[in-house]
Amino acid sequence: MRTIILLSFFCFLSPGWCDIQFEEVTQAAGITRVGESWGNAWGDFDGDGYLDLWATNHRHKPSLYRNNKDGTFTDIIDEVWNANPSADTHGAAWADFDNDGDQDLIVLSGSGGGLTGEARMNHNNHLYVNENGRLIERAAVLGVDYPLLRGRTPLWFDWNGDGKLDVLLTGVARKDMTGALVSTSLFGQIDGRFENVNQHSGFILDKSVEFAQLTSLTNTGSLHLICGSHSHPYPAAAYEISSLPFSNVTSTLAIQGGYIVQDAAITDMNGDLLPDIFLARSIYPSHVGQLDAYNLEVYILSTLGVLSEPLPIFTEKGISFKTDGEVEFEIYSEWGNRREDVKIGSAGHEVTSFETGEYKGVMPNLRAGSFKVTLSPNDPRVSGLKSYSENERFGIYLGYDPNTKKWTIIYHKLPATTLITATEPITDLEAINFFPNVNIHADLLINKGTGFEQLQTLGGDGRFPDCHSVAAGDFDNDMDIDLYLVRSSTAENLQNHLYENRGNGNFVKLQDAGGAAGSKQGRGQSVTMADYDMDGNLDLFVTNGRGIYPFNHGPDQLFRNLGNGNNWLQIDLEGVISNRDGIGARLLATTPDGKTQLRENGGGIHWAQQDQKRIHFGLAKNEKVSELVINWPSGIVQKLTDIKVNQVLKVVEAETPKPLPGDVNADGIVDIIDLLLVVTHFGENPPMNERADVNGDNQVNILDLVTIVNLMTR
Repeated sequence: MRTIILLSFFCFLSPGWCDIQFEEVTQAAGITRVGESWGNAWGDFDGDGYLDLWATNHRHKPSLYRNNKDGTFTDIIDEVWNANPSADTHGAAWADFDNDGDQDLIVLSGSGGGLTGEARMNHNNHLYVNENGRLIERAAVLGVDYPLLRGRTPLWFDWNGDGKLDVLLTGVARKDMTGALVSTSLFGQIDGRFENVNQHSGFILDKSVEFAQLTSLTNTGSLHLICGSHSHPYPAAAYEISSLPFSNVTSTLAIQGGYIVQDAAITDMNGDLLPDIFLARSIYPSHVGQLDAYNLEVYILSTLGVLSEPLPIFTEKGISFKTDGEVEFEIYSEWGNRREDVKIGSAGHEVTSFETGEYKGVMPNLRAGSFKVTLSPNDPRVSGLKSYSENERFGIYLGYDPNTKKWTIIYHKLPATTLITATEPITDLEAINFFPNVNIHADLLINKGTGFEQLQTLGGDGRFPDCHSVAAGDFDNDMDIDLYLVRSSTAENLQNHLYENRGNGNFVKLQDAGGAAGSKQGRGQSVTMADYDMDGNLDLFVTNGRGIYPFNHGPDQLFRNLGNGNNWLQIDLEGVISNRDGIGARLLATTPDGKTQLRENGGGIHWAQQDQKRIHFGLAKNEKVSELVINWPSGIVQKLTDIKVNQVLKVVEAETPKPLPGDVNADGIVDIIDLLLVVTHFGENPPMNERADVNGDNQVNILDLVTIVNLMTR
């Protein structure tokens, strides 16, 4: 008790940092699901001010957890939704795309893994229109079903400034049956439905992209679209989208993010009002582990190399080992799930050819084919490996060599998991064509205004560890951004990490992740962030269902932030001229202590996840916000003063028709930055950026420069 009192007293006196504390409330909140996971999205489905949660649950029926406003949730999916539960669903995002005052939902599909060049039933995207409290699926009617894309993460934003939300559908690139490329595409609202506007917008991308985010990385106020890929260096592409057509600024921004970026958080982490970039990087190599003398656990990932760059690519991987006596093989395969995909001995016998053999195809509760068989080295049918060609599509080859007394199992172009149990001790275990131990780390790139530099020191821990997902928010409401990392490996579920920002980007790892270290079961996959109980403290929803059965059998977890008495302000934006959700807005909050904080409304999107769109500011001990400046996507700059703390404030866009004359970047003042923007667009006729045409003569020339200089000197 004395320790708690002293801690509380210290936190009260300190205007800055205080340790963050979470408690797991999963069961008490009514969340009980265990199993495969993927995308999750927080949004106010029923318009009661409390945030609800959609969980895609990958290839299983999704969940819609309605917030009961008392700290508990009820899964109401069967009351509001009647679509097919077996779709290969991935990322999801809420938005009021039709500007009718309620939240609609888009869910992207993986197109059944892209195994064919034609559309597969129920593997298209889903767009659920919120109609009187029911989610009505209208993706095909509205033009965003895009069935051949192996969809990953959607991003809502207004690409042409008409006040209507459009949507970017990211995904793994592939070709259709005609050889045409199907890849990440932008769909704009035109006459009540969505149409592909890649050519019109200048968004042309021929590579795989798993997620995209909105931000303004420079001090010009120009909005950027940043694309992340698991198989290309980060960023896979970057566009400046404040004018049309979009400008590809990938090389100009000079972001060196490296390979294997699973997720990213873009926000100001050192208080200089420039967004920095945290890159969640991890690689999950194929793994073989010897649990004891008699048991092996084998996890072979894709042998096609898509997710393993920059490691060498092999079309086959496997293991070999020695043991006397019988061996039980238990194989689970998502892709090679037909009876004939597992071939035993030189003749390629199926598992059911053996008395102990058992085969089960894909079932609703198990999205993998399962093969179980106990084999004896004395059975002549197990001798040798069946030959195969490099062109063969899939295959798992299992056999025994009586000369070397070795068992070998080869996975050809096929990921799978295998549990092996022997009656006698296992020796001489070898990995074939894979590297079980690969080290990688996450990176924090600090925005210097002229480029990005990697954070070189990290409070006593060297560098950030590898991780799969990240949430960046002010978890202790002390006016800086903290980081929560979801971690796992191929072999086991790892403890998640929580880093407290002690100011100016100085991060310190907290013990036991402040109470949110996570489950040891399953494999950690994702985290989403929201203040679900409206107490001003950001809470966490964590999933542990990544990967292939049986290793993806982990629980969903809800961690409630206990808070520390610091003040806060949250803001719900309602656009009028801008899109209804205010996506693309930039907010600056200044407090009596003289500090200004930056937040951006990027729709809450990161890899396959959507955090709350509600803007959150921690305020420490400040008792008001002296000034709040909102730069709306329309260009309108709205200022509010002397705002009370500890409230959720709804701000409706002021219908000011135009920004200040000469305020090219719409930040509320005319200064040298506006002059530089005019210089950038000098000579354009007509101008690509209408605001650079200061005198309104439909061209950018010397008269505009003279006009803006005069405005600056007023």
